Amino acid sequence: MHALLEQYRHTLLGRLRTKLFSQITGTTDRLPTQKELWRFLMPEWKRNALAASLYFHLVHLGGSRRVAFPTSLSPAVLSACLQDIVAREPVWSLFAEDDSGDEAIGCLAIGHTRPSGEPGYYAAIFTEREFPKGGFLSIAPATKIIESHIAQLGSAGWIEFNIPEAACEPGPCIALTAIQQYLPGVVHVPLQQIENLRSADKPPTDPELMRRLELVMRGKLQLSKGTVSRDLVRLFDEDFGNRLDRRTVARLLDRVDDGLLVYWNGKYFVCSDDYYGYLGYQLLERDRVNVVVMGDFPRGSVKVKRRGHEELLPPVLIRRDLVRPGETQELHEWRAREQQSQERRLATPTDLIARWVGFADLLSDGNSSERELHQYLLSCPIMLGANWDKVESEVWFGPSYKADLVLRANRALPTVRLVELERANHRLFTKDLHETDEITHAVQQVSDWIRYCRQNPGDPVIAASQGVTPDGVVIIGRSETLNSKERDILAHNNQGRDVKVITYDELLDDFGTLILHRLDDGTEV
Repeated sequence: MHALLEQYRHTLLGRLRTKLFSQITGTTDRLPTQKELWRFLMPEWKRNALAASLYFHLVHLGGSRRVAFPTSLSPAVLSACLQDIVAREPVWSLFAEDDSGDEAIGCLAIGHTRPSGEPGYYAAIFTEREFPKGGFLSIAPATKIIESHIAQLGSAGWIEFNIPEAACEPGPCIALTAIQQYLPGVVHVPLQQIENLRSADKPPTDPELMRRLELVMRGKLQLSKGTVSRDLVRLFDEDFGNRLDRRTVARLLDRVDDGLLVYWNGKYFVCSDDYYGYLGYQLLERDRVNVVVMGDFPRGSVKVKRRGHEELLPPVLIRRDLVRPGETQELHEWRAREQQSQERRLATPTDLIARWVGFADLLSDGNSSERELHQYLLSCPIMLGANWDKVESEVWFGPSYKADLVLRANRALPTVRLVELERANHRLFTKDLHETDEITHAVQQVSDWIRYCRQNPGDPVIAASQGVTPDGVVIIGRSETLNSKERDILAHNNQGRDVKVITYDELLDDFGTLILHRLDDGTEV
């Protein structure tokens, strides 16, 4: 494996990314250029927008998080995960992985905001052996948790689960756990994740803490929330506490008031659950500390504010750091060469790429209305061609004619194009290979416009073209619905008429070619 790619190998994310790079370039000797990447992604996006989105985020993610994935959760814990997720803004893309088993499992999720204003996620669960195949899920948490939607893609389509059903399925449990671990702030981490965590700063096991915690979770031991003198609290393992990085303690000072989980051992209160919190109180030199006490304690030692059960447990603090691929000298040299090359290229057209992706997503929906397509094209006129200087919408001329779009190019010889937009889900041919009524009607309509323009050169709509007759275009349907014979017939028909018929995919392809030109890396388009 070439050293440039070897940097990725120590995470599952890196290994999946390497396999994808190899698929794009046909070799493991180098990373793909931007042009190669987009040449690969553009047709993928038209075939399956969600799958292409997952590829895109897989390539561009900065790193992954190590998470212990559960195969099942209790309905209560799964509901708590949904509560955490719906209460926060979406995390736009994330990757979490668990390599504790025989084969590493990774979860890639991309977030979005639903029309209700609540977050939603699409997730893919991958293993290295089966990649790029994976399990796909849709998660739409609702503020009213019972109304949340969790679905998994099966061989017969999407299968929707209620909360008890989802809690027994590995896919939803893995996806929800991965998403939850990326949320900012306090989250309700399932206990099985805490037990399986492997970390350099994982505290030593305290059997008495675990015994009491189990009794609390079973409702057999009461909790008391209040404050105690800091002198009455001791760490379970002082040596371990002394080895912890004080810079990390300082970064977590805003969490100290969540409270320390402690128990009375006959001499003092033992803290074996939150070393950082205890050290934070030391750093702040607080005389009294917030605690949650499991079980009995001497009268007067605690200023009790509230008594209860599991609901009083302080939130679990887990530092969720990204695992990034290692740095190599060759990587630094490659970056330096790329920086020098970039100075000789045009700027990366990220705005155009975003527009291309948005339009591809709109087409892949399958139910987009003519009005939605019209508005999107109007919002980004360059999609209709870089040679047009002006785009006008819904232009009336003559007694009763209205063009969806009028395109103008102010050159030495002015040019005008009249555009009729039809739905993207219309078929172009019947079973006996005749053009459909939708095409026949649209072509005739635009032909009437052109005839009117020839007969009325003084009409304000075309007067500026100095007598040059406009041409006409009908945009309708998708290329993916055409077989080779239908493509040949369409090309032949277009040669013999003034009004050309093109698909939305042709429009998208031309726009993609423009972007590839802008992503100039010295290779042929």
